[in-house]
Amino acid sequence: MLLQQLFPTQKLDCGNSFGCSDQHVAFNTCSGKQEEEEEEEEDTHIKLYPKELDLKVKIAGVGRYLPPNIVSSTTIDVLCGKPKGFTEKTTGIKERRWANSVEHVLTVRKEKFAKNVDQFIDTKKVLTEKEIKELKDKEITISWMGAQAALEALKNANLKVEDLDLIVNASGTPQRTIPDTSCFIHKELGLGDSGKPSLSVHSTCLSFMVAFHMCAGLIESGMYEKILIVSTEISTVGLNFEQNPHAGGLIGDGAAAVVLTKSKPEDKSRLTKYMFGTFSDGTDYTSIRSGGSEFHPNHIYTPSNYMYFDMNGKKILEFTISKMIRVMEDYQEGLSTGKFEGFDWAVPHQASHAAFHAMSEIFGWPKDRIVKTLEKFGNTISASIPMALYEAVQDGRIKRGDRVLLIGTGAGLTTGLLSFTY
Repeated sequence: MLLQQLFPTQKLDCGNSFGCSDQHVAFNTCSGKQEEEEEEEEDTHIKLYPKELDLKVKIAGVGRYLPPNIVSSTTIDVLCGKPKGFTEKTTGIKERRWANSVEHVLTVRKEKFAKNVDQFIDTKKVLTEKEIKELKDKEITISWMGAQAALEALKNANLKVEDLDLIVNASGTPQRTIPDTSCFIHKELGLGDSGKPSLSVHSTCLSFMVAFHMCAGLIESGMYEKILIVSTEISTVGLNFEQNPHAGGLIGDGAAAVVLTKSKPEDKSRLTKYMFGTFSDGTDYTSIRSGGSEFHPNHIYTPSNYMYFDMNGKKILEFTISKMIRVMEDYQEGLSTGKFEGFDWAVPHQASHAAFHAMSEIFGWPKDRIVKTLEKFGNTISASIPMALYEAVQDGRIKRGDRVLLIGTGAGLTTGLLSFTY
């Protein structure tokens, strides 16, 4: 019944956190009943308590890297075998960036999980080992992308790589299972033999927010003074256009980075509030099943499509919104009913069109105070929040002293809100 209350007159075609998959969710607005009646679930919500903080940290510099390959939603329509306009209509996304070209991505795939592939590549051509190696050598990696964003952030902070005390990778997509991706970013920054520490914080789409809070605490404690946080994603490699065409149009690649330093006494910059929650009943709603110890490549049961991103859009939409409304009220009373007091800007995870619909139309937040980059870049997983933050800082919307709210959800289901003064 919750979906009917939130979207009483719509067919929802939305994705990921706050979203549906390819399937439509329709409601009978005359009778006021959902087409498929569902039993009301018992209310088991345990109140979460936000932590009021005064962590004297400052975002000294921001950086971003956008891959050069712009992939239109019309191209995704062709790959998914959908009519022209399907992807933009169902996701609200006009274009997204891919780390590597469409032709390259389709050429190197062992399994051509896309329709109409022959419109982009010669599917009959057999590649030699030399050609395969040349293709591999041309590929952009997430560590290289992350390093480019990091270098811009350092430049904007008037710092050098050597000035850093800690490098934190806060990404959902690893470069390899082992070693840790932070080591690759460390190496790309030229720190190979420096001994400077690096580590990763992983909470899928909320990795940046979690890392921000953790690193602020480390700076406040005096352990470190200058920390680099990098969120970098090439998640398009995990898409199966036939298995989940909606996700094929939703996801994009990109990287962003911030440099955190200790605030000076005259600075207003602070991390002022934080709350994080996990609702693990949602673990199976959004996943890439293989790659770990459960569905490993040597297991007789592991099918090849377990390597690809999948989600149950209808389930995740209902589950996420039901939890998020309560989490928002736990964070600040009235936040889900239009009381936006105390914030100048909201920088949300760029999850889907439905998420932004909920924020402005259901929660009543002012549209002109919500930073949105979804139409241009899609959902870039962990990089989406810092990429949106970068854009708003660079174009002058977010200024020193502004009060900013970061908010989002991640697979699991995880929920997070963080308030800071820029």
